[in-house]
Amino acid sequence: MMETQEYNAKVDAWGKETRNKLKANIAVMTNQFTGGLRNKLASKVRIGRDDGEANAVGFRFLRHGAYVAYGVGRGYVRKGGQVVRGSKNPKTKVKSGPLARHPKDWFDATLSREINGLADVAGEYYGDKSAQGVLDELDRLTIVKKG
Repeated sequence: MMETQEYNAKVDAWGKETRNKLKANIAVMTNQFTGGLRNKLASKVRIGRDDGEANAVGFRFLRHGAYVAYGVGRGYVRKGGQVVRGSKNPKTKVKSGPLARHPKDWFDATLSREINGLADVAGEYYGDKSAQGVLDELDRLTIVKKG
């Protein structure tokens, strides 16, 4: 049976391993202005106050990480799912020319691939917990014969 401390440690390890994969994605997919994004990327596990169990894993990163993922910012916006030159401010002059920015999926694809590992950890922990509950109730379910 997996104990709560072991479960929390495995969830934390999953978060750190996933964070390292995300950092590697940033290094491979982008080539400039990413030192801050890589350095500030962090994972954190939230522990429940009532039961002491890990109940959430979060990733924190600089705001421009979202711009990198969408391929927008500094004269580029997203319209109809496509990156185009433009601005949300109608007073801004928009330069013309070829597109130099493209979406870089450094976050979502990795999280989608890695989430099953977290599901396995949670399934093992809560499966063990459920099985223990059934065993604890077994005495109530059986017929006790006297004599």
